[in-house]
Parts: sequence; structure tokens; C-alpha cells
Amino acid sequence: MSKTLEGAARRPMGLGGEVFVTTVLAGLIASAYAHAAEPAPVPAAAAEADKEKTTVQTVNVTGFRSSLALSANAKRDNVGLSDTVFAEDMGKFPDPNIADALGRIPGVKVTRAEIDGEGLNISIRGMGPAFTRVLLNGAPMASASAGSWGGNISANREVDMDFLPSELFRSASVYKSQRADLIEGGIAGTVDMRSARPFDKSGFRSAFTLSGNYREQDGQWGSTGSGLVSNTWTSNRFGKVGILGGVAFGDTKYKTEGFQTVDMRNFQLKSFQATAADLPNSTGGGSQSTPDTVPSGLALASLPAYAQALLIPGKQIDRTMLLGLNPGATIQQIDNALMGRLGRHLLYEGERKRSSEIISLQWQPNDKLDLYMDTLFAQKRNAMIYEAMNAGTRANTISANQSFQ
Repeated sequence: MSKTLEGAARRPMGLGGEVFVTTVLAGLIASAYAHAAEPAPVPAAAAEADKEKTTVQTVNVTGFRSSLALSANAKRDNVGLSDTVFAEDMGKFPDPNIADALGRIPGVKVTRAEIDGEGLNISIRGMGPAFTRVLLNGAPMASASAGSWGGNISANREVDMDFLPSELFRSASVYKSQRADLIEGGIAGTVDMRSARPFDKSGFRSAFTLSGNYREQDGQWGSTGSGLVSNTWTSNRFGKVGILGGVAFGDTKYKTEGFQTVDMRNFQLKSFQATAADLPNSTGGGSQSTPDTVPSGLALASLPAYAQALLIPGKQIDRTMLLGLNPGATIQQIDNALMGRLGRHLLYEGERKRSSEIISLQWQPNDKLDLYMDTLFAQKRNAMIYEAMNAGTRANTISANQSFQ
């Protein structure tokens, strides 16, 4: 009625009575409907029975479905472009560290180790890891990067994540656009990792994992494991208090063999090996060329029978020999083929250890104040032996150079 009368005050005074009458009639009609809709008195016993029938039970959803709901809510409430993975997501997949967990987010590329493919650091939107800002519980994080397994130490701003186990984190968010409440510096984007806290799960909680791996080349067992224990207490005097502690470890023994070259170059055939009619390659072979004659000391027993008959030490490697050694190929195809320069057999062998500890204290004296203290300690150690043999030709003479690191 108040809104109608306020509108009537702006009209000419001659219409005031008409507006008031209309308002009173509307009130009478509403009152009549209210009386007509008012239910008849119900006996107390029947009312109690109806109350029992209409009781709504509260169901708390946990696990993977809850994680999807949390991720959807975090994305919906964010004003920018972001994605978040929660602990339940990480637990459903065998992600050894936080970098592998973030690799499941669209637009995120993981730089992996050369030997076992484990995640090392991440890139956002196609830019390098140095352009990604990494935060731990909202604070800037920095670590000395040991690079990949090849021993390439990086002095850039990228943060290695292979020593941060996913078991000790509650969530990890990737922000692909800037926000006012984020610390600046991430040109490509920002990653904010949130460690586990006691209030994430009320009451006493514990979680333990243990797994092993066996590598056939190395012939040894490796192991990884984690443990997380938390508890919360509630009192009328002190409010809600919680404490959480966790550890995670990993021990990986590895060994791999392979073949490596410095670069790839063509053969750069000579005049007695290719004619103008063969349309030889005009780019040249750089500092590498084929020998003029068959060198001695070749392992002929490991070659096919037709090759053994042609490769006579001291015999000139002419056009006819090249065609015989490469059945079905033309001189032009042979000249365009690429050969590894300084090809070498290599061996990686070693052991990698990592350990992480977390302690978190949380206190909520009232509904408006939440105090917490997070501590995280993580380290890794990689003892590696790298062996390689370089074999090349200098003035048609085979030379060898063995190196150890």
C-alpha cells in the first residue's frame, strides 16, 4: 500500500481518492484469498506424522563427483580464465608430482624429463616455463632449477615441480589471465598451489600411499609413498583448532641406453661417385664427406652377405659400389640421405631421491576470523653417471673419444 500511495502523491489531488479506493479493494481481495487459502486446523498427532514424512536428509557428497563440483564452482566464481584441479582429481591418476597433475588442464604444457618422462615444469599458452609465475599458498615461490636429466642447469625463473608431491596439496589453480588480487609477473599465466590444511576435512583424518616400480634395464626396485594425518577440535571457548602433518618420499633407480648424434648431414658424394646426370645434391655435406676407399677393421660379419662381398678393404668406393650397397636406390636418393655426424652410444644410470614434509596449523576463533600457518620443506637429489663414445672420421682415419660425466 505504501508504494501505491507514494505514486498517488505525484498525481493531481483530484485522483487521490480513486487511487486510495483501488488500494483498499486490492487489500480486501488479497485478504479474502488469504482466508480462503488458510487450511483447516490439523490435529497434533497428524501434524507430527506429516513432519516426519517431510524430513529432509542431508547428504554430503565426497570423492570425484565432489571434486568436479568444486572445480566448476571455482571456475564459475572467477572473473578471468582459470582452471583448478583438486586433491580428488590428483588421487584418481598416478601423478607423481604437481606438474603432472597440472598437465591435464587445457592450455598447459609439461616439460618432461628425458629418461622416464616425469613432469619437470610447465608452460602456459605456448610460452616457456620462465614466463609462468608460480605461487605457493598465494606467496611467490622460487627454486634453483636443476634442469632435465642431461644436466642442463637453468638460471631462468622457471620452478621445478618434480620434488613437490601431489599428495600434500589440496588444489592447484592455473590463471591464464591477470587478476587484481594476483601477484604480477606471470606474462603467460600464474599457478597457485594450495597445500593441505586441517579444516579441509573435519575430525580425525589419515591417508597413506605406498607403491613400487621395477625397471627391467636396471634390474632394481624403486619406491614411492606418502602419509597424511590431521585432526580438528571444537570448543565453546577457543573455537575450532586443527593440526596437520604429512610426509612424502620417492626413490627411483634408472638406467637407459641409446644412440645419439650431434647433427644430421648428407654424404657429399665426389665426382667418381656421382655424375651430372644423377642430379647430385648441391647443398654440400659441410665438414663431413664419404671416404674414398673402404677402411680396414670393419665388422663385416654383422653385415649382409651381399655387402661383405663388396666391402673389400682398400677398394675405391665408386658409383657401382654405392648402387650395390643400396639395392633399389638411385644415386640421387643416396646423395640426399642423411647420416648422423659423430654418432655415439650413450648410457644414463643413477638414482634419484626426493623427500617432502608439511606441517599446517589452523585456528578459527569465530566465523569471521581464520588464522593458519603453513610450512613446506622439499628437496631432491640426483646422482647420475653419463657415458658416451664418440666415433668419427678425420682424413679417412677412424678416431674415438670416450667421455664420462
